[in-house]
Amino acid sequence: MKPRIRWYENLYGKNNEKKKYIFEIKRKKGFVGTKEIFNINFIFDLEDKKINLFKGELSKKISAIVKKNVEPVLVTSYDREYFLNYNKKLRATIDTNLSVKHINNKSSIPLNNEIMEIKYNKENDDYYRNTIIDTNFNFRFQKYSKYVSGILRLKKNGFI
Repeated sequence: MKPRIRWYENLYGKNNEKKKYIFEIKRKKGFVGTKEIFNINFIFDLEDKKINLFKGELSKKISAIVKKNVEPVLVTSYDREYFLNYNKKLRATIDTNLSVKHINNKSSIPLNNEIMEIKYNKENDDYYRNTIIDTNFNFRFQKYSKYVSGILRLKKNGFI
């Protein structure tokens, strides 16, 4: 189980607008991932520049949902492109410019990776195997976690 807060665009939104965040719990069993999305009704007010965005009331809400005390550790950012194949059975995302930073630090550390994920519904598994795996695509299939890579990089650089 990986609880996380997501947002799109930059952290503060366009034109200093108030920004809404999505809380989700990501679960993975083997290569099959699921997400459960929760509305936590939390909006960051840019007028209060001293607010610590991910602590206090927000941490309490998330801890109540996951039934464990949780505390934010890192912020991951990246640019993402989305692709859809002609019959809409396969989706692909390509993430570039990956970086992480400790929640209490302003400095980002690049991860120097580019990630492509091919996503599909479980009922399209045969189609995926026939289209991608059984052809001569020269891909290296492996698991990759931005969170785990981020934690390792923060440890290596002495932030945690």
